[in-house]
Amino acid sequence: MAGVFAVAAVTFFAKAAWAGNIRGSWDPQFNATFAGTGFLGEVVFFVPNACLTNGTPNSFAYFADGAPCSAGGMYLVSAEASLYTYPNTTSIISTITFAPPAVLPDPILGIRVEYSATGVPTVVGLDTDVIGPQPSGASPLQAPDPLYLAFASGDAASPYSDPFPFPLSAGAYLLPQACTEFGDGTFCGADLSPDARSNPGQVAFTPEPGSLALLLSAIGAGWFVRRRKAGS
Repeated sequence: MAGVFAVAAVTFFAKAAWAGNIRGSWDPQFNATFAGTGFLGEVVFFVPNACLTNGTPNSFAYFADGAPCSAGGMYLVSAEASLYTYPNTTSIISTITFAPPAVLPDPILGIRVEYSATGVPTVVGLDTDVIGPQPSGASPLQAPDPLYLAFASGDAASPYSDPFPFPLSAGAYLLPQACTEFGDGTFCGADLSPDARSNPGQVAFTPEPGSLALLLSAIGAGWFVRRRKAGS
């Protein structure tokens, strides 16, 4: 029975090893819209196990949040951006927290995954709805100018690819507010136009420690099976 349990544990942990939070960090990048200002930051989001397993080796795949592997299971955990005086990345002007608290409806739209020659998955792109707005909080971006945050994967299946009016290259974006006058009032939202949005910050994605713990659990379960066999 112990051997059966151990084999079951290996199967469970091997399947679960890739589920968990993914952290994305983007490099300092000059901001084209806000002269003299750059931005850097981090985003953490959850990806269901089924969207990361059973991939074809040496391939890419795009999974929308509404795909069967997710069924709406991807969600944002946290997101923030720090503004700095370009190019001095230690000269932080202000840090904007976009989440938590939870953003409703959840903004995660999909992910792009790369599979290695051995089938190991790596998240390489993220698509979100526009997140925000939040006030910038300090000069040269004087509060209360609202800023929004968005991520694009650059994948052909991305909602931000053609025929989207303004296709976005892969990366993290800061977006200013744009307001349009209507007969019954004024509508304000994020300005995605090429002349308004920031240059993209190139995002590097890595598993959170919780996800790595699952992988280590899988390795530990395999060690347990070998120990049981050695002792029998």
